[in-house]
Amino acid sequence: MNYFDILNFNREPFSNSPDPDIFFESDQHVGCLHKLELAIRMQRGLNTVIGKVGTGKTTLCRQLITRFKEDKNTLAHLILDPYFSSEEEFLRYVAALFRIPVEEDYASQWQMKEYIKQYLFRKGVDEGKTVLLIIDEGQKISRPCLEILREFLNYETNNAKLLQIVIFAQEEFEQVLGNNANLADRINMNYYLAPLGFQDTRAMIRYRLAMASADGQGEKLFSRLALYIVYRKSGGYPRRIINICHKIILAMIIQNKKKAGFPLTLSAAGRLPPFSKARPAALYSAAGLIIAAVLFFLFTTPFPKFGSDAYSTSPSQSTRKKISTAVPTPAASRSHEKKDAASPARHSENENTSTPPKILGTIRVGSRDTLGAMIRKIYGPYSFNPGNMEKVLAVNQEIEDPDFLAVGEEIAFPDLGLPSIPQNRWWIRVSGSKQLESAYKNYNQLDRDLPDLLL
Repeated sequence: MNYFDILNFNREPFSNSPDPDIFFESDQHVGCLHKLELAIRMQRGLNTVIGKVGTGKTTLCRQLITRFKEDKNTLAHLILDPYFSSEEEFLRYVAALFRIPVEEDYASQWQMKEYIKQYLFRKGVDEGKTVLLIIDEGQKISRPCLEILREFLNYETNNAKLLQIVIFAQEEFEQVLGNNANLADRINMNYYLAPLGFQDTRAMIRYRLAMASADGQGEKLFSRLALYIVYRKSGGYPRRIINICHKIILAMIIQNKKKAGFPLTLSAAGRLPPFSKARPAALYSAAGLIIAAVLFFLFTTPFPKFGSDAYSTSPSQSTRKKISTAVPTPAASRSHEKKDAASPARHSENENTSTPPKILGTIRVGSRDTLGAMIRKIYGPYSFNPGNMEKVLAVNQEIEDPDFLAVGEEIAFPDLGLPSIPQNRWWIRVSGSKQLESAYKNYNQLDRDLPDLLL
C-alpha cells in the first residue's frame, strides 16, 4: 500500500518535479507569465527572469513552454543547460534545435550564423511565425555565447525582433549583465522573483493538497499552525516548501496521523530560524505564555508579508540600530514636499496623519536599474512586496509604469523603518555614507561574492 491510499490521495501532492498540472498561480508568478507572454507576442526581443535558488524559475519556464505549445504560430525551443565550451558548439546546438540542416562539418562560425539568420527571416518574415528561445539556468552562459545572443537580437525587421529570447537565471546573472552593458541595454523586461509571503505559502500548500486529494478535502490535512511552521522554516521559497511538506506527509504515514499538527510538523520540519537571542532558561520559564500568545495571534490576526515591520521584534532593535542607514537631506525633504503638494491622490491612506513619511534620499536611475531591484537593495532582501512598492510610488507621482524607468530620473525613497535582519549573526560595516545615492553606488560596487549585504 502506498501513501496515496493511506491519505486518500490520487497523485503526488509535493513532487519535486515542475508539474504544470499543479502549478500554483501566485500573484507574482502569474504576473511574470502575463508580462512574458505579452512581450513575446509583441516580439520585443530579450526578457530575463532572475531569482534565488528555489523561487520557481524552472516551474515558470515549463509553464511558458506549455502556454505556447498549442500555438501554431509560435515555435518554442528550450535549452535546459546553456553551458557550452565554445561559440561553435553553441551555434551548432542552436542550429540543431531549430532543425536547420548543416551539411558541412567544417562550416565556420560566420556560415553557422548565416544559416540561423536565413532561418529566422524565413520563419518570421515569409511564414509570419514567432521563434522563441527559452534558456533555463542562464547564469551558466559564457560571455562569448552571450555575445552571440546579442548578435541574434540584431536580426530584425523595421518593427519586430525575429528571435524572442527569455532567460531564467540565478542572482549572479545580474553581475554578468552588469559586465555586458551592450546586452543589458537590449533587455525589454527584467523580472525579479521574490520568496512567497505567508498568505501565498499557505494557499500553495492547500492548493496542492486539494489537487492531489481524491475527495477534494486534502487541504484540511495541515493545521494553520503547521502551515505557519512550514512558512517559517522555508522562508517562502517554493522548492523548500515542497521538500518540507513531503517530509511532513511521510511523518504522518509513519506515525499513523490523519492531520499534521504542531508537534508533528515541528519534528518533521526541523529547527526553526530563531526570532531572537533570548536565553533558553527565559524561554522555558515563559513557554506557556508564548504558546498562548502565538495561538491567539494565529487565529485572530491576518499574517503580513515576510520581511514586514511585524517581524521586527524588540529583542533585535538594539542590534539593528548599530547598522548604518542613510539619513534624509534637506534637499530631499523639499523634493518630497513638492511632490506631496502637487499630487495628493496616492496619499489617501495617510490622510489621517499630520506629517508625511520621512525621505531617506533620492537616487538617479541608472541604465540597469529597476524599481524592484532598488527597493530590494535599499530596504532589504525580503522587502519587495506590493505594499512597499505602493509606498515608494506614493512619493513618486511622476512614475507612470514601475517596470519602465527613464534613465536619469530621480526617485525618492521614504523611510520604511530598519530592514528585517536575521538573528544570531555578526554584522560588519563595510562602507558608510550620509547620502542615500552615494551609499547606493557603494553597494553596487561591492564584490557580489561577499556574504549577505544590506544597505
